[in-house]
Amino acid sequence: MRAPLRRTAALCLTVLFGCLPVMGSTAFSILASSAQTATAQGGTIAVAGITEMIVTLDISAVSGTTPQLTFYLQTSPDTPCGSRWFDLPHEGAVILSSGAGGDTTPTGYRNIVTQVSGTLKAVARYRIFGQCIRPAWVISGTTPSFTFQVDAVGK
Repeated sequence: MRAPLRRTAALCLTVLFGCLPVMGSTAFSILASSAQTATAQGGTIAVAGITEMIVTLDISAVSGTTPQLTFYLQTSPDTPCGSRWFDLPHEGAVILSSGAGGDTTPTGYRNIVTQVSGTLKAVARYRIFGQCIRPAWVISGTTPSFTFQVDAVGK
């Protein structure tokens, strides 16, 4: 997502969630758009100093027979990061658009989306996390493929 689009998304999320003013916010990529075909975790992102974060998930393509994706974040309290990882609960998730399937979970659950079977856009709010975060996902189905990217705005 280009910088002007990130600012626009941050403004929309400010209205939606009542947080994260555009001024003083930092936009960053958690996972660049790519096709994923198996359960995995992404790279480590340092978030020390960020106290509030909005995460966007954009699933742009899906293929396979009965493909399903569950997506969430993990956090590490360690310095350096990555010795231990814990699933991270969010403060609410919303699907902004949906082509097929997918559920969000209320505050206090780890999954931003659960058992997604089509394209969609979703957003979640976080206020509790450690030194680092990383994306994590579970993919199932016959020859499944999901193309998605994950971005964040933090302050």
